[in-house]
Formats: sequence, structure tokens, C-alpha cells
Amino acid sequence: MGSGGDDIDISMSEIKGLSQDVHSFMHALATRLDSALPEGMVRITKKKKLFSSRETVNSITINLKDKTFLISLEDDHLVTTINKQVNNIVLSHDKCPVPQWFSCLKEELRVVAEYHKDAADVLSGFLI
Repeated sequence: MGSGGDDIDISMSEIKGLSQDVHSFMHALATRLDSALPEGMVRITKKKKLFSSRETVNSITINLKDKTFLISLEDDHLVTTINKQVNNIVLSHDKCPVPQWFSCLKEELRVVAEYHKDAADVLSGFLI
């Protein structure tokens, strides 16, 4: 059986590794969303650390109809929020766990894609 010190060292090592992974994750997510969604739908905020030439992704904002999804890094922790809005007036600002945020984003992307498909079908039918 290991000593308590070993358990603490393992936990600290895991936290450090995950902290480094989250920066890579944010960069990959920003790249994927920016290339997959129409221009203007995704806003990426980057920042440089003092004395570093490397920029890191600090936040990603996805604007979908009446919802804005924000994922950001605060002290190397992911913070996710969903804002509901009408006419650019925020009606609610809900922080939620990362898995729930991704689930809601996935569903809202499906709804928006369906809306655009239906609109394209109607326009196509009208023009033919």
C-alpha cells in the first residue's frame, strides 16, 4: 500500500498533465469549429503569456440563432456557459458542466442545420 505522499504526487502529476492537455484541446476545438462553421459564427480569442511568443486560445464563442455558447480558460480550468438571447439582449447566462455544454451545443447545431436545410429546400422549390 502506497503512502499518502505518493497519492498526492500522482494527483498533482495528473492535474498538471490535464492542464497542459486543455490548452491543446482548446486549440484543436477552435480550429475545428472555425473551419466547419460559416464565417462570423465562431469568435476565437487568443492571448500571449508574458515573455512568450506562443499564442494560446483563451475562449471560443459560437453564435447560433438565439443562443451563444462560450467555452473559456480561466486559471487553466474550462468554464462553459450558454447565453439565451433575443435581439442581442441576454436573457439568461447559464454556467454548466463541460459534458452538458457539449451535449447542448451538439443539439443546437443539429437544430440550426435542420433549419438551414428546410430553408434551402423551400427556396429551391420556389425557384424550380
